[in-house]
Amino acid sequence: MRRLLASIALISGVMSSHAFAIGAIITGTGTNGALGTATISTGVNTLTLTTTVDVPPGSLIAVGAAIHASGGALPTSCTDNASTPNTYAASLTALSNSTAAGGPFYSLTTTDLPNGGTITCTFGSSSALRKDMIAVAFSGAVASPLDAASVSGTGSGTAMSPGVSGTLACPSGAAGCEILVGMTSEVQAGTLTENGSFIGLGTQGFMHMSYEIVAASTPVTYTVTNGTTGAFVAFLSAFKSSVSGVSGSGRFQPLLGVTN
Repeated sequence: MRRLLASIALISGVMSSHAFAIGAIITGTGTNGALGTATISTGVNTLTLTTTVDVPPGSLIAVGAAIHASGGALPTSCTDNASTPNTYAASLTALSNSTAAGGPFYSLTTTDLPNGGTITCTFGSSSALRKDMIAVAFSGAVASPLDAASVSGTGSGTAMSPGVSGTLACPSGAAGCEILVGMTSEVQAGTLTENGSFIGLGTQGFMHMSYEIVAASTPVTYTVTNGTTGAFVAFLSAFKSSVSGVSGSGRFQPLLGVTN
């Protein structure tokens, strides 16, 4: 009887600790869990990356798309090859600064995107300009995940930053209730390092992506230091987890995905 009661108490504790959905990075085989990367320099206006882990329905996919050009060459849209393609939207408006150009996109998936699936972004130019992509996936986002605290900017120098985010929709006491995805596109490719607790998802050509899991509403500054000075565009997209706006034990935390 004592063992039975102890088992019931243990199960009850586990269920209680999962009262709110726990968000997780769905870890691909790219740098620090990136879902996939791609680059191309031929005369086409699309770029496609191949995913390295299954992304189930209800997941958040964040995509960075960059081109070494300006003006009308900006990325305009993204899609995937799920059985019913998932819908992608810009988390921030694409920007250009000299030949640094790019923009971030995201999807809250409604259809499974399998390991070995593809994500394709379209650009405003089919010239032979270098185009790059990085993608990352997470579970645990709300139905409308984009936080208005997201911020973007342009500049020149070695400290590439979009500026300071707005106040995040992350309540006190809700650990890991929001995830930030940063992206930069730069004219000069150098050695890139993130500030603070941001985790790099790799450098692909002239672009870089990072993420950070946060547990407070405090505005955040995202800065990537480039070993070479030059013009840049920078973005910080903020996404709410299923515990944003409520107190509880739900949180974003790392989770290894299953790969073939």
